[in-house]
Amino acid sequence: MSLDETLPVDKVMSAWPAAVAVFLRWRLHCVGCPAGRFHDVADACVEHGIALEPFLADLRRAASGDDGAAGMAGNDPAEEKGGPQPCPGAR
Repeated sequence: MSLDETLPVDKVMSAWPAAVAVFLRWRLHCVGCPAGRFHDVADACVEHGIALEPFLADLRRAASGDDGAAGMAGNDPAEEKGGPQPCPGAR
């Protein structure tokens, strides 16, 4: 299985446990969210206003053994919006 934007977020976190830290660092509170079974990575990015490509690159770095932090420098969309955005799918 390759890590791409079509995988459900729950599957990403269970297949690559290091991905959990990436979701949290990007302030996507998908960990334990009931929508995680249905939302894929692309859906989560859209719902939270996160740029897909840099987020996916961080996920892939984490999955390959890197900590995934390199791509975050100067790219924190949650800060621009005043903090983490709740997932509309979980309401």
